[in-house]
Amino acid sequence: MTVARGVLRELSDSEGIQLAKVDYFAGETREGIERFQDYGFTSVPFPDAECATMFVGGNREHGLIVKIDDRKFRLKNLAPGEVALYTDEGDKIEFKRGNIINIVGANEVNIETTDAVINASNSVEVNTSKATVNATTSADITSPETTVTATTEATITTATATINATTKVDILSPMVNLGIGAVNALINSTTFQQLFNDHKHIDSSTNETSAPTSSFGPTHLSTTVKASP
Repeated sequence: MTVARGVLRELSDSEGIQLAKVDYFAGETREGIERFQDYGFTSVPFPDAECATMFVGGNREHGLIVKIDDRKFRLKNLAPGEVALYTDEGDKIEFKRGNIINIVGANEVNIETTDAVINASNSVEVNTSKATVNATTSADITSPETTVTATTEATITTATATINATTKVDILSPMVNLGIGAVNALINSTTFQQLFNDHKHIDSSTNETSAPTSSFGPTHLSTTVKASP
C-alpha cells in the first residue's frame, strides 16, 4: 500500500460516495478517485485543497482519498482539546474549553423541529435589534415574575387579551391610556371601582402613596359600563 499527496481539481458530490479528480506529482492526474468520509459528516472542499490518497496494494488505478485539508480556511489557534466545524465564509461551531459552545452564523441560523426545549438552570439571554415570536395557536409565559421593558414603545395587537394575576398587576408609566378607539367598554361588577379606590402609587422617593382621597362611586360609571345592582 502506498500513500500519495495531491491537489484536488474537481469533486463530484452527486453519488453515494464522492468522486474526485486529483493532480499528483510528476504530472500524474487521476479521475474517479473515491473519497471516504466519516459517517454523519460530509463536506465539499474547494479545488486546490490538499489531499492524501491511499493506493491499495500500490495499484494506482485503485485510490482512496482518506483526508482533505485546505490551509486557506482552516481555523487556527485552537486550544488543546478544542473542536470546531467551519466554512470558508466564517460560519462555525466551536467547542471551547470550559464547556462553552460558540455558534456563529454570519447571516442566519435556522432550527426546524416538531418540539424544541431549552433548559438553562441559570438564565437565558437574547440580544437583538428586533425579536418576533409567531405562534399560530398560543404563546404562554409562566413565571413567578415577568418583566417587559420597552424604552420607546410596546404594542400588543390581538382579538382578545386576558391577564390573570392571583396577587397583583403593576403598570408603571407616566401615562396610561385605556380603551382608546374602543366601540364598547365593559367593566364587570364593582371590581374596577374597588381597584381605583384602593390603588396606590410609588412617589419619586420610592415611597408608597396613600389611596385616593376621592372615592370612585357608582355614579362615576356610565350606564353602559355600570354594573347591575
